[in-house]
Amino acid sequence: MDIFDTRTMLEAVEQMPTARRFLLNTFFNGGSPVTFPTKTVDIDIVKGQRKMAPFVHPRLPGSISLRDGYRTDSYAPPYIQPKRETTAELVLKRSAGDNPF
Repeated sequence: MDIFDTRTMLEAVEQMPTARRFLLNTFFNGGSPVTFPTKTVDIDIVKGQRKMAPFVHPRLPGSISLRDGYRTDSYAPPYIQPKRETTAELVLKRSAGDNPF
């Protein structure tokens, strides 16, 4: 690598498969979490299937559709505080994607 050549450093390419984000997308708005001031969270869970309206004869009365029930679960979310050890040698080294010049 010659320091007198003009170069452009692009972003680092991470070749790792993306993690599945089912829980994040389902319960936490896909990475834009909703914060709340309470210690517990209540979630209403509705189980059911996609329903189709019943077909009836034009001269007969319609049928009664039953309402589906639901249940409420309470969760106390955990705290996440990841930490990394940093040394002076790591600060002086170039990280992936940093400009070497």
